[in-house]
Amino acid sequence: MNWLNNPYIDLTNIADKLYGGRSRLHTRKLQDRLKGRFAFQPWEVDRLNELKEQIIQHLNTK
Repeated sequence: MNWLNNPYIDLTNIADKLYGGRSRLHTRKLQDRLKGRFAFQPWEVDRLNELKEQIIQHLNTK
């Protein structure tokens, strides 16, 4: 999950796509998981990997 620490990654946008809602609670939830306060659920890891691939594909098309 090191790619999420990149300063160019919008965590609010990632949290929106991961949890389905744009709120500070979802962004905080993602930040807590990144800092190790809570463990990622398997479905979260799978979805984050999908989002990473989408970002890479998008960058490769530019």
